[in-house]
Amino acid sequence: MESYKLKLKGKKHVSLFWLGDIHEGNSNFNVNKFKIAVERIKETAKTREVIVMLGGDQIDAITHIGDKRFNPSEICEKYALRDLKDLPRKQTKYLYELLKPIEQYIKLAHVGNHEEAYIKHNGFDVYDYLCTDLLPDCIKLGYLAMGILSVEVNSFYCTLRICSSHGNGGGGYMPGYPVNNVVALFDKYDADIYMMGHVHKLLVHDKDVLTLDKNAQPVYKTKWYGVGGTFLETIKIGHRNYFEAQKGEFSKIGFLELKIDYAGRGFTHELLAHKM
Repeated sequence: MESYKLKLKGKKHVSLFWLGDIHEGNSNFNVNKFKIAVERIKETAKTREVIVMLGGDQIDAITHIGDKRFNPSEICEKYALRDLKDLPRKQTKYLYELLKPIEQYIKLAHVGNHEEAYIKHNGFDVYDYLCTDLLPDCIKLGYLAMGILSVEVNSFYCTLRICSSHGNGGGGYMPGYPVNNVVALFDKYDADIYMMGHVHKLLVHDKDVLTLDKNAQPVYKTKWYGVGGTFLETIKIGHRNYFEAQKGEFSKIGFLELKIDYAGRGFTHELLAHKM
């Protein structure tokens, strides 16, 4: 687990974007929709303060060396046979080129189970390569992190506690499984915003809790839960994917946005899911 603190001052409005489960290198990676997502974030930065959090599984990182998941038909066609000797590095470099238009906004990054599996069995830390060599201003969050995002405008403050993780699960296939999973995953953590990926679904769930203000008066407080989507298609004609024959709904292409707006003498915030 890691912790962090980000403080923003000046601009009225803030957007924190979650880009996760990109899976660059897989033949079913929808690069066109990913480019559109990057462009939307770039356009948003013209009018709002923008932060980007990478949610893990940035690359597919499945190789022929000791990985039972390896299937040559699932590797993107742009990679040649000779690329197998250094495939995750090449995938990371290509992903970095895709992220360049929003590079300055990428401040946080989780590691995913795909990166962790590769790091565990090979001598190259592909997660560190992305966050240290290619994105030196990016904070490494590991698999799970808690942080504080503080926004100040005209001497008014908004402080949100964020708990995020690449996530776990994936065995459930009924429609209610993703929301049940994200709520259960963060049950033992106290925060305002919860975000996870891994299950390749996209949704936002809010839950009101009752607490007391400083005058011992009851007030409602909203907790937001988000499952961050993916850019890996379940089905693509002419391609093979290991989960195309599994039960459940198709993967949901998209990303999350935490919007924090300054209004009058205070702030409002909400978590949004952008389906593509």
